[in-house]
Amino acid sequence: MFRGGLISFEVFISKFDLINKELEEVNNWFKANKLSVNASKTNYMLLGTSRKTCIYNDSVNIVLDNTNLERVKNTKFLGVTIDENLTWKNHIDNIAKNMSKGIGIINKIKHFVPEHILYSLYCTLILPYVNYGIIAWGSTCKTYLDKLFKLQKRALRIVSNSHYLSHSAPLFQNYKVLNVYDTYNLELSTFMYKHFTNQLPEAFQKYFVRQSTLHKYHTRNNEDYQVPKSKTNFAHKTLKTAGPIKWNSLEKHIKTIKTIKHFKTKVKDNIILNVIKITFSDLH
Repeated sequence: MFRGGLISFEVFISKFDLINKELEEVNNWFKANKLSVNASKTNYMLLGTSRKTCIYNDSVNIVLDNTNLERVKNTKFLGVTIDENLTWKNHIDNIAKNMSKGIGIINKIKHFVPEHILYSLYCTLILPYVNYGIIAWGSTCKTYLDKLFKLQKRALRIVSNSHYLSHSAPLFQNYKVLNVYDTYNLELSTFMYKHFTNQLPEAFQKYFVRQSTLHKYHTRNNEDYQVPKSKTNFAHKTLKTAGPIKWNSLEKHIKTIKTIKHFKTKVKDNIILNVIKITFSDLH
């Protein structure tokens, strides 16, 4: 992966000569402007399925300033650890480690400070790790996300001084905290709202297709997006597909809310309300 963006496996294999030429041009530009690139600290990553990345021929060299760049299987980019198969396992493992450290701190001082201080520590030491970049990695498999969900439950049980086996849903409701799954749904909905109201960068404007642009007639689904066809489960979970599916599932009066703050509040309230309904039905 280069800072300029990501390239697919197929493009990489067929275009590596072009990549080397472009890197040479980049290096020449740096030198012309009296700048330098530390090639020894520069690497690249090949993105694709495990089947494709494992057959890559390491004899193909990517060169920058006469230095062969190292191929890595994962790398940290803007605080998010990206792996070559986009499983996000490495990133979630890093989040889990940081969350565990925060839980340890909260657990050590739980007998010395009041509940509202413990909750503030949860918001400071736990919540940011769940929220940051979740629009990118939040669609990963349930097995990985469950690790974070269990840590969230453990943290809230400590904050509330509850039994370690107590039901967690009432705790999330009481503190009005979203679990990792609901946080992703909220951020995904918010992202689509920003697109719907033209608040995203220009690069995203044609990323999704509105139903209203496909025909001239005004229909009840005018605010919806066209859902791309996906042949694999991986494609179904991508932003391009998951975004329209989530947006189309929202109620019409929510889609037409005027401000993003009001929109997020309304969507979050609906998520919490649904959790309450599910919990109530389970009790009966």
